[in-house]
Amino acid sequence: MTAIFVADESCPWPVVAAVREAGFDITSIQEDAPGSADDAILRNSVAPGRVVLTQDRDFGELVMRGGAAAVGVVYIRLRGRDWGAIAARVVAALHEIGDQANGAICVIDWTNVRVRQFKAE
Repeated sequence: MTAIFVADESCPWPVVAAVREAGFDITSIQEDAPGSADDAILRNSVAPGRVVLTQDRDFGELVMRGGAAAVGVVYIRLRGRDWGAIAARVVAALHEIGDQANGAICVIDWTNVRVRQFKAE
């Protein structure tokens, strides 16, 4: 099963567009529910089975330390303003991560992709 995603408002729009163009199923808080609180985004992502794509570390904290229910979190840790390069890196990393995003906190940086499972699949 391929992971499906919801992009938090912190996820840059060029990334959302590139992920969609690459064929991933992704919704966007910017489009669907701007201003939503992080805990509400997590809560609302569980039933449809969506992994949160974000630049906001708070999601990982809510899941790992706070015990919040989640399908998964992919944290984008890419600095810079070259949105084309950032979007391309995220798309490549999502292909690499695949369905491992389900039940995990994943971190994407310029050189690595880390996947830490937080629950059994």
